[in-house]
Amino acid sequence: MNSPFIVWSYPGETHFNILHEVSEGDTHFVFAPFHKNKHPFNIRGAATTIELDDLAIQLSGKNPQSSTSEVAYENAINRAVDQLKNHHADKVVVSAITSYKFVPQPILWLKGFREQYPQAFIYLIQSEETGTWLGATPERLVSGDQNEFKTISLAGTRKSEDDTIPWGQKEALEQSIVTDYLRNLLIQNGAENIRISRAQTLSYGTLQHLASDISFQSDKKVEDIANMLHPTPAVCGTPLEKALEMLPSLEEHERKFYTGYLGTLDNKGKTALFVNLRCMELFEDGICCYTGCGITEDSIAEDEWHETRLKLRSMVSIIEKMQNLSDILIPC
Repeated sequence: MNSPFIVWSYPGETHFNILHEVSEGDTHFVFAPFHKNKHPFNIRGAATTIELDDLAIQLSGKNPQSSTSEVAYENAINRAVDQLKNHHADKVVVSAITSYKFVPQPILWLKGFREQYPQAFIYLIQSEETGTWLGATPERLVSGDQNEFKTISLAGTRKSEDDTIPWGQKEALEQSIVTDYLRNLLIQNGAENIRISRAQTLSYGTLQHLASDISFQSDKKVEDIANMLHPTPAVCGTPLEKALEMLPSLEEHERKFYTGYLGTLDNKGKTALFVNLRCMELFEDGICCYTGCGITEDSIAEDEWHETRLKLRSMVSIIEKMQNLSDILIPC
């Protein structure tokens, strides 16, 4: 495998940046796993722009993971709903994995994701410690400059073609849970001048989400703010500790870096950290994609499984198009 590197493109950009680990340079990139008891991976050096066709990617290893079945996922959702109705928590996020066997061509995918999702954070990272990951996430964890910061309350998913229909009660409740949690968390941690926009529809290709922009002022270091916000109810649940306690009984796989966070970290200048959604791990013989849904006591298992398929297609459809696959990829 090559020496560690990260390639990324910020929302609204058309070019890609690259960072190799070197002794000099003022760019700090962090790639943090979901669980806080595991250390983030850090790369520091001098970032430059790159033409993707000049990028060399060597994939290694066999994908060891089998896909989460529909039956297994729906059974997990039903167990989660039962626990929520018994007041174990208000919300929990349950994830699924989907594996495919074929020869990946990630450079093509980066181009496709950048074209299809102009407002997403697109990345590919490779190192011995992390393996190879690629993603296109719509969700900001925190961004800012000096003591002015922004985050987002994002939850609820539907197809873009449903945009003439009002959001349902389940999705509105799910998003309000995230908003209320973030507001209270910021207040408890001394943030000032907190401003929250009204929930609006955020488009992501063929999908839409409910989102509220949140801005605030804080004298805390960026690292402390990120650690305070992560994980949000949008990727774990609420109350946080109760949702975390539920996850081992609902997920058979390790999340690894899915629903962790990543991005550039700078206490003096530009900071832009994103939640690691719509992502996959790459191997020489295929990929493993990660998706998930927020579950409340009103959730219907079949609907939640369908939502994971919508999120999965937002990734896989780009792969099929850019790699000119004649057959639709079949999970294994």
